[in-house]
Amino acid sequence: MAVVPAPPDPVFTLRGSSSPITYLKFSDPATNLLISGSEDGQVHIWDLKTHRSTGSIEACDGQSVLWIEFIRDDHLVTFGKDGIAQIWEAAESRWEKTGNVIS
Repeated sequence: MAVVPAPPDPVFTLRGSSSPITYLKFSDPATNLLISGSEDGQVHIWDLKTHRSTGSIEACDGQSVLWIEFIRDDHLVTFGKDGIAQIWEAAESRWEKTGNVIS
């Protein structure tokens, strides 16, 4: 019988989401960001250098985040169970919704 190795210890843990994570997206390596979407519609932006959240977005009207994509380093698109694709732009220390498309 084959022995299954134990999983590795985490390098670090990102704390802040109060709901199960449904999607993860890494940015361009130069920006060191990780974006997480969760079951409650929250999108968190993580700085991988500091291991801290740099902010969050109330996306998807409280429903699961299904997809996140960067358009550029300062723009991203979210899509959730609510059927709405939302476009977000980085503005100083927060993200602002600049548009949406209803499917």
